Amino acid sequence: MHIILFLFPNNPLQSLIPHPANEILSTFSTKILEMESDFVQDIYVTGSLSLHDFHPQKSDIDFVVVCRDLPTGDIVTKLKKIHGAIAKHFPYPELSGHYITSESIESDTPEYSKVLSFHQGRMKYETFDMAPIYLWELRENAITVFGKPNEKLKINITKSNLNKFLYLNINSYWSKWIARHSSFGNRKILLVAFPRFTEWVILGIARQLCTLHTGKIFSKSDAGNYCLQHLPVQYHPIVHQALEIRRDVRTIPGLKSYRISPSLMRANQTIECARYMISIFNASYQKGQS
Repeated sequence: MHIILFLFPNNPLQSLIPHPANEILSTFSTKILEMESDFVQDIYVTGSLSLHDFHPQKSDIDFVVVCRDLPTGDIVTKLKKIHGAIAKHFPYPELSGHYITSESIESDTPEYSKVLSFHQGRMKYETFDMAPIYLWELRENAITVFGKPNEKLKINITKSNLNKFLYLNINSYWSKWIARHSSFGNRKILLVAFPRFTEWVILGIARQLCTLHTGKIFSKSDAGNYCLQHLPVQYHPIVHQALEIRRDVRTIPGLKSYRISPSLMRANQTIECARYMISIFNASYQKGQS
């Protein structure tokens, strides 16, 4: 069974994608499906759109295109032109995603696979390092635009694979980020000045904690609300701030909270809460290993 979400204007599935993302995806899907090489097998939407937490001024349109073969040569040139034309017509929100083969998706070690990525206007080949979390989300949460229903994909990521990936990620990437932004310097100044970093750190780590505890992929907003139910009350104010920034609640007249709004207290509370969530994550993970 093949689903073609955007080629039928009255398809009720279109209501899952808000404007202008629906128009961008319609254009994108139509253009790549019209390519004479017929290399596209499936198209999926992931990320904030599939998790119903999409904010047009800050969210990307996350996609996964499953290909017969990894795009090369003329196909890559054509894809760059398609992305360039869409970006010129629709500056925001931006498309961000991966072109990947079905062979890589079905691999027992997809994290070593090569993919063609498109992010912030750049297309490049890279190793699919984030495969465990991306493929889990693809199977469990994606919206099928074209091709095989996402839940029918032969993805071999297990809960154990996922948890190990999250554990390694939170103790490398996130722990290092917290360490670099804790001492007062240029990085700490950025955290002090820009509330968006609080949203990004608090809700980003919260998502990983939620997935470890539940096995489900949470949106940033849902992860924040989950933490309000499970973290000690002393951390609730900074989680509330992160959620307010996510919703673009104005904290200064005429200035949105995700722009410049210096606060040393907010920065310190961000670091403290992030460290606590990492410690809780590690304790939960180690308990699950015993």
